[in-house]
Amino acid sequence: MKRRMAIAVLGLTFAILTSASADARCVKRTISGTQTGTVSLNPATGAFSGTAVGTLTHLGRTIGTQSGTVAPTPDGHYAGTSTWTIVAANGDKLIGTGVLSVEGPPDGEHTTTLQATVTGGTGRFRGARGQLTAVYHVSPLSFDGVTVVNQLEGRLTGQIWY
Repeated sequence: MKRRMAIAVLGLTFAILTSASADARCVKRTISGTQTGTVSLNPATGAFSGTAVGTLTHLGRTIGTQSGTVAPTPDGHYAGTSTWTIVAANGDKLIGTGVLSVEGPPDGEHTTTLQATVTGGTGRFRGARGQLTAVYHVSPLSFDGVTVVNQLEGRLTGQIWY
């Protein structure tokens, strides 16, 4: 009976220690890097989608996609929301939502700030959480009468937990 009790206590102790070490792996990491790409905007509807490549700490070479909508604000600027995905060099993904602040007309030269919330991911980023800020300088490339294509260059910084 004492032997069974000792085995049960050892098993419980192992389970607690294993759980604690799993939680310890989930640490805050600072992310920073640059991205460049293009974004297409329909000025009539405010719908946009874009793709950017870059290099970010903890992710390596990345490809990011984002889509959403923007609309005019009372102060003459624009604001919007989006969903986004960043694919790391090894294929693991970070996913999330964003709130955009556009200083200037979205179909002209301007600065866009993205406040991004990390809501999860795949691979090593499964269950990731965090906050990222990206500030992009945006310049018009073309307009075909329906869609504006803009070039963007920016810096992304923030913190994630995974």
